[in-house]
Amino acid sequence: FIPISESIGATAALTEIVLQKSAEWLKETPREKGFKISINLSMYDLNLPGFARKLLRTIEKTGMPVETFEFEVTEGIAMKNQSTAISQLHMLREAGSTIALDDFGTGYSSLGYLPKYPFSKIKLDKTFVRESIANKQDVSVIEAVLHMAKGHGMSVIVEGIETAEQAEKLREMGCKFGQGYYFGRPMSSAQLQSLL
Repeated sequence: FIPISESIGATAALTEIVLQKSAEWLKETPREKGFKISINLSMYDLNLPGFARKLLRTIEKTGMPVETFEFEVTEGIAMKNQSTAISQLHMLREAGSTIALDDFGTGYSSLGYLPKYPFSKIKLDKTFVRESIANKQDVSVIEAVLHMAKGHGMSVIVEGIETAEQAEKLREMGCKFGQGYYFGRPMSSAQLQSLL
């Protein structure tokens, strides 16, 4: 539904709804300090002048701190090097939200663009994890990304962790954050609330 919503110009409205619903849920849910909600942003929206300003106004209306929200963008945004998108991401970061680079490694993975963007985190794509236990090349790529991110002051979230063996191997490599079915499958807000 994302390409369809982009083609009719509805993604900004969808993002606003997701943000408002997330804020409502957060207000009703006891949670640890520092708990964040990640929201994906579309390239289409980031190229709309004023999008970030409007998003920040929506956050203000919810009464939640900006720091509660983390925005994820795909590598394709970075590769297109759109000045509007870059300036809007900087505006969101300067306001206090964190910006994560999602699906890292699925595009051209040029390291040259990293300093231009206000990324706090890199989310390494699950394709590197599938064979990471047996494949030395994938292990070396993960280690290189962990080292590079640390040098840029960014953290790494490894996606697609499905087994205890993968999680342990990544811990041994120095990975502190991960996501995948090993930690939890998609669930309703009520199930998440119970888990928390």
